[in-house]
Formats: sequence, C-alpha cells, structure tokens
Amino acid sequence: ICMGFQLIGRIYGSSLIVSEERGWRKLKIVKDDVLLTGIPDEFFAWENHLFTLKSLPKNFELLAVNDSGSIQMIKHKSKYVYGVQFHPEKGDSERFNHGYMVLLNFLTLVEYLDEKKCSLTLKQVP
Repeated sequence: ICMGFQLIGRIYGSSLIVSEERGWRKLKIVKDDVLLTGIPDEFFAWENHLFTLKSLPKNFELLAVNDSGSIQMIKHKSKYVYGVQFHPEKGDSERFNHGYMVLLNFLTLVEYLDEKKCSLTLKQVP
C-alpha cells in the first residue's frame, strides 16, 4: 500500500525522501472525504516504510498527515485516484483500527461507481 502511494506520487510529479516511520502513529484528517466517513479527526494507524512523498503531487488534495506532518493520504482533484502511506489493513487486538474503515469506505465507493456505471471522473458523480 505505501509503495503504491509512493508510485502515485512519483507519477504525478512528487519526489521521495527518506522518512523511516514504523509503528502506530497518530494521524490527523485535514480535509473531509468519502473515504474518511465515520473516522474521527485524529486516529491511530500502522506505518511501516522507509520513504515518503516530499510534497503533494500536482492535481492532488491532502487528506491526512501524521503527527510529524508527513503526507499520509491523498486524492486526485478530478479522478478517483487515492493513495495512503499508512497501512489500513494492519490491526491489533489492543486498539480499534480505523484503517479498516478506510478500506470499507473504499470498497463501498467502488461498488457505488460500479452500480452507477460511472467513469473515473469526479465531475459525473451526483
């Protein structure tokens, strides 16, 4: 997941910097989005990576950062292209993993778009 995030960033013009982050980190939502439905403004998520994006890629919006200000979640301004640096699939028995909710919201969005036979541009969603 984090490598996909990094690839999206590189494809859209950002560069990578070394930023080794491992463990449970506090994330903060900076812009509301359908993928963040039902998630508190601050939540913990698992991070396990060596690189991160240096800057926000062209035509992307910043959705979430971690407690050190590192970019954690992005969304293209006109396409359904998302990227997450944290690992929403990782959970443990001691804390609620809001990352699971991000995944569920993503699957719900995909199902909605499939039912509506929408193209991948945001401008066509009611």
